[in-house]
Amino acid sequence: EHDARDRIGQIRVPTLVLAGKEDPFVPFSLSQELAASIPSATLRVLEGGGHGFSASMAEKFNRAVLEFLDQVP
Repeated sequence: EHDARDRIGQIRVPTLVLAGKEDPFVPFSLSQELAASIPSATLRVLEGGGHGFSASMAEKFNRAVLEFLDQVP
């Protein structure tokens, strides 16, 4: 029942929101909403990714994280 949506906009650091487009548990629209609520967020979509894509698509996941980190000052 935790809900912190009213505070998400206070995040002031570069933030990567990674989303699996085919996640049956976390709808893609929620990832879009999260990224839109954080002023410095980047939304990256892993096509074909489902829930747990960090393990099932580890290479793509790791590449996305590393590319994001390369851009952070």
